[in-house]
Amino acid sequence: MSLVRAASEGQIGVSDGIHSGLDPLFVPATRVHTAVNVTFRNGMAETRPDYERVPVALPYGKFQGAASYISAGQGYLVFAVDGRLYLLRLRGNRLIPLSDQVPKMSHRVERFTFTRAERFMIVNDGINRPVILEGERARLADGAKENPLTEMPGEWGPATFGAYLYGRLAFAQTGTDNFLVGDPIIPLRYPENHLFTSENTYLQGAGAFQSASGAAGPITGVATWPLLDAPTGVGGLLVFKRDSVETYDLRVDRRAWGSVSISQVVLSRGTESHDSIAVVNNDVFFRNKDGVYSLRTGRQEGDSTLFVSYSRANERFIANDSPNLLRLCSSAVFDNRLLFTCSPRRMLLNDGRFDFYHMGLVVWDHDIDATVRNNRENADGLWTGIPITQIVAADSPGAHDRCFAFTKVAGGGNELWEITSNTTGRDNGTTPIESQIHTRAFAFSGPADRKKLGTVDVWLSDLSGPGTVRYAVRTDRSTLWQTSTRSQAWHFVDNTCYVQERTGCFDQTSNSCEVPCYRAGHLARLTSDGFGLDFYEAEARLTFTGRFRLNAFRLSVVDQPKDAVSGGRDPDLRPTTLTGEPENLFSYQVAHV
Repeated sequence: MSLVRAASEGQIGVSDGIHSGLDPLFVPATRVHTAVNVTFRNGMAETRPDYERVPVALPYGKFQGAASYISAGQGYLVFAVDGRLYLLRLRGNRLIPLSDQVPKMSHRVERFTFTRAERFMIVNDGINRPVILEGERARLADGAKENPLTEMPGEWGPATFGAYLYGRLAFAQTGTDNFLVGDPIIPLRYPENHLFTSENTYLQGAGAFQSASGAAGPITGVATWPLLDAPTGVGGLLVFKRDSVETYDLRVDRRAWGSVSISQVVLSRGTESHDSIAVVNNDVFFRNKDGVYSLRTGRQEGDSTLFVSYSRANERFIANDSPNLLRLCSSAVFDNRLLFTCSPRRMLLNDGRFDFYHMGLVVWDHDIDATVRNNRENADGLWTGIPITQIVAADSPGAHDRCFAFTKVAGGGNELWEITSNTTGRDNGTTPIESQIHTRAFAFSGPADRKKLGTVDVWLSDLSGPGTVRYAVRTDRSTLWQTSTRSQAWHFVDNTCYVQERTGCFDQTSNSCEVPCYRAGHLARLTSDGFGLDFYEAEARLTFTGRFRLNAFRLSVVDQPKDAVSGGRDPDLRPTTLTGEPENLFSYQVAHV
């Protein structure tokens, strides 16, 4: 028999976030495998920003979409429930029903579409004439209204996904692969000219565009392609289908559109959800059945036979999303982070109808590029806590941008929560956030050597309020975690942090065991509680409540004697069979359905 040796492995900082798309044994030393309710913005793992419930009573019913816009210096959220439109003035959280100004729209449509154009917001349900919002006033588009420039009638009719660029509105036609481009705005003289479509009716050679890609199916989204080094900052009109993205150059003179090719297929990947399209600087991100894609990255891979998904590191959280519900995915760019809803679920309303929500958000942090490293994909992992129907990034005049999440409550009610940039470790000011970190797998002295777990050491800082840390382990690719019965707790008295020091204490509950937290970083030594685990490779799961920053952690093991003849993985020297609990990434919820 060989001699018994002690060994340890660990990690100082987590500068590159997570990579759940790799086997835990091959995750780089600067990453962890999985994280829940954690951010890595400063190169260390710490609690994600707080969620705060907005104190406003939203109407009961089936949620049908939302957007934000600014008018006359005021920031608003506009949203639809059961076919009725509502405005929420962000300053003062004043809810304004629009049912006394415009008739009820379709309550059967799953999602309305919202398109900003100058001082207007155009709301479509694809069946009825659109609603045109200007500030807190709303009216229906008028097909008989005369264009003062052309003296021809025709404001916009029913449509769906839209975009505004080069002074023109473009809208997809309901359930088709066609789209229309409206009249151009004439600044100062005719500032409402873009609300008309008279050119499509009266200009020779004008009419609807048909998708050029040949891909089957209707248009599923429309956006503008940002081009920051262009004089206008805008490239072409992006038209999405499920399996393609096309661009249309609307800078070409309108009279030449019938004779000059202005279209190009730029990617053979598309999206199911218009609300999932997010513009970030010169790039466009969107949700696809294969993951999250970047238009710029996809174009760079154009000469390859491979399509590289942007979501590889966060793959674990979105791989099992139902393809039939991807049409409900939404995204937002906030605080230099990119957020996508994930894990859609169906719920039964009190009146027998169904609505849908998402269990969490998958998050990428673009701030790390400039501060810590220059990797292409910087994943924060999964954020949970509220059942989200849609997330919306909101411009806020004279203040920092904000991000909101419309959520469901039991029975079918709706609530509004704000995703803040504050980090107190408590959602809504009272509920301690529960965070999880799953480390990479450690083989210690070698993957062929059996070990027995000794201790788990954790160095923490930036603690606040009462909180705890506990740990679990799983070995050799097991699906079960064995949780320690011991944990380390901290609390504050007169702004001084105290912990229960176990070493040298005969009475674990005695006040004599309470000592101040270490200034250089609290050291929690959690023993293996006599797990008796016998394994080749091990992962640790650290679960925190409250605010924390993880500076470092370390696992210590003792090598087990191995057979002198076989010298390695001998079938007669099997590791301990692990018993325990299955994993639950969504265990933390501050709001329930």
